[in-house]
Amino acid sequence: MFSVPRVFSRLLCIFMELISSYSCLRLSRRRFEGIDVFLSIEAIIHEVRSQYHRP
Repeated sequence: MFSVPRVFSRLLCIFMELISSYSCLRLSRRRFEGIDVFLSIEAIIHEVRSQYHRP
């Protein structure tokens, strides 16, 4: 049998993920320039990762 706290924490994690993705979608829909902000953040993260993973 599976434990109840594990299932509850898993459901809570999924629920929070859905809420965050919905709020991000609503933000980008309300202000269309928000997509540019998200893309620039993605570019910054990619740049930092490439600097850390250099051989």
